Amino acid sequence: MINPRLQKIKIHGFRSFGTNQQSFELSPTVTVLWGGNSQGKTSLAEAMEFLLTGQIVRRELMASTKEEFSDSLRNVHIPDATSVFVSAEVICSDGKMRCLKRTLIEDYKKGTQGCTSKVEIDGERSQEIDIQTILGVKLFQAPLSAPILAQHTLGYIFSAG
Repeated sequence: MINPRLQKIKIHGFRSFGTNQQSFELSPTVTVLWGGNSQGKTSLAEAMEFLLTGQIVRRELMASTKEEFSDSLRNVHIPDATSVFVSAEVICSDGKMRCLKRTLIEDYKKGTQGCTSKVEIDGERSQEIDIQTILGVKLFQAPLSAPILAQHTLGYIFSAG
């Protein structure tokens, strides 16, 4: 049995990513992103987090700014009918390659309402628990469910009791 890992991520219409599907190969060990401001680093990290958990933790960790996250997952420059999704090729714990895809159904709204999404594994509708049972990806306890480190999650780690 091997540790599962994301091998390649594909993003379409999510946050700073537009209508042209973009893909990113991930290292088998540690992936570190470097780039100038407004180049998509946070959007990529949040796309991976959305793929695994169906939400972005930055909205929860920064409770005073929840209003700012209204309609924040769909790229504002794409038509409403355009599908927004994040998918990944996952090397699973059983060694098989599978495709995990999460499609945004409804974006965050003002107030406390969360977003809704649809999860598929190899093109079949799946449940949240299937990410662990089929793919072998074990998530952590909230709020840092996905193993994605970004500025806001590091701030939480170093300030939590």
